[in-house]
Amino acid sequence: MGKDPALDIQNLSKQYRRNSIVLRGLNLKIEASEIVALIGPSGSGKTTLLRTIAGFEQSQSGQIWIDGNPVVGKGLSVAPPHRSVGVVFQEHALFPHLTVRNNIGFGVSHERHKKRERVDQLMELFGITHLAERFPHQISGGQIQRVGIARALAPRPTLLLLDEPFNNLDASLRETILSEVRAVLKASATAALCITHIPHEAFAIADRIAVLDGGAIIQYCDARQLYRNPVDKYVARFFGPINVLPGRYHNAQIILEDKQSFMAPLEQKQFHARQEIEILIRPGDIEFFPTESEVYCSRQDMLLLHGRVAATRYYGHYQMVAIEVPDTFPDQQITVHTDPHLSLRAQQPVQIGLPLHKMKIAAAEQRNQAAGPT
Repeated sequence: MGKDPALDIQNLSKQYRRNSIVLRGLNLKIEASEIVALIGPSGSGKTTLLRTIAGFEQSQSGQIWIDGNPVVGKGLSVAPPHRSVGVVFQEHALFPHLTVRNNIGFGVSHERHKKRERVDQLMELFGITHLAERFPHQISGGQIQRVGIARALAPRPTLLLLDEPFNNLDASLRETILSEVRAVLKASATAALCITHIPHEAFAIADRIAVLDGGAIIQYCDARQLYRNPVDKYVARFFGPINVLPGRYHNAQIILEDKQSFMAPLEQKQFHARQEIEILIRPGDIEFFPTESEVYCSRQDMLLLHGRVAATRYYGHYQMVAIEVPDTFPDQQITVHTDPHLSLRAQQPVQIGLPLHKMKIAAAEQRNQAAGPT
């Protein structure tokens, strides 16, 4: 028999006022030892969900189990100290009058020698043994980060909750801390839910990523699936630049403004006749042919378009090129990532190729985002 999930949430709902619904029948399951990132914009309900899991907020309905034990349900709300949950907030709030060693061991109730062993183990895992007798004002921001997370892990919680704890770090230090925290969580077999609004942070630390919008999980999968196969343009845009191009679906064909058409990908033929759709494709997935000599007359696996260079922007490891395709998409430009060493001029004729297997076809509809606390 397998282990119980570290966290199992079913049909959780929460509102602050009559018209301010923050969580809408939310479902989320985190397996034992799994690291999950919860990502979404401000106001999507991320922090409210974390506080509800920890027991700092009460929900109106729904159930929560931690390690198979019910902690929230009808007439049930287990107090925070008894939920086997560790929490790390942005500020960390170390006790200024306690040393690093005593901060980490503050919540550990073992006998003295076992407590010392646990604290020593965590200091070694985080590489901060040499800081044991220092006080918080004597260590750096990155070191404070490590101490705060070690303190939350010291009592061996089933689940660690992290509320955007890496926000105040510079980019290079954040990368290092993310790698260290993931390694420590895996070494200690501790499940974690890490809240963030930064896609790169979610990719770096998590086994799976849950996208929260309007108080509900709208996609939950690994990073590769999330980036390559987003459920809609909202999710696609959250995880990087995306071209969103209009079209119409009819008889398994995608029909464009200039009456050009192509066969819809096999797995994406679920639309109604003459339904308005959107073609989603990443700039890095589009092939770029800068000279007329490289034009292909016909490609069954690719939508070929003629256009002109509207603008270029250099980003070091790639060049962003905006392409006008007035006959096919008169109201917008298509963005392409090209070789950074390529020399292009404004209005230069070019051809681009959109591989059919790299496209995501979605219904043309707008997501209604609910406002509320983060």
